[in-house]
Amino acid sequence: MTLSAQIQYNIKISNKWISRSPMLQRRVYHSMAAVQRRLYVLGGNDLDYNNDRILVRHIDSYNIDTDQWTRCNFNLLTGQNESGVAVHNGRIYLVGGYSIWTNEPLACIQVRDLGSFLKSQVFLQGFFLHSCYQKAKFI
Repeated sequence: MTLSAQIQYNIKISNKWISRSPMLQRRVYHSMAAVQRRLYVLGGNDLDYNNDRILVRHIDSYNIDTDQWTRCNFNLLTGQNESGVAVHNGRIYLVGGYSIWTNEPLACIQVRDLGSFLKSQVFLQGFFLHSCYQKAKFI
């Protein structure tokens, strides 16, 4: 498996893809959320020097205006892969997914309040992926 840390987007004016600054770490099976002109990349996994999968718990933020990546000073409480993600009232909700160690679904929700940078909280629930935004907005 070959992983890349490239990001591309389509500029409406020229209608072509251009490369932007590479991510700080390559990832697969991650989630992304856009909040106030920043793109947050959460979870997923990478490969170590033996080509074994490792969880990525840190969160990276991409500033759309400056084309710069920053490592956030807060991490996920636990690694999550292929999770649903939603943004509501300045909070990112990371929902469900699966564990790379057991290949079983996860029933956790991690919530990060970006406005006050409060410590993340984990809520244990029994729903996954597709109902993410609908459920998250009522918490």
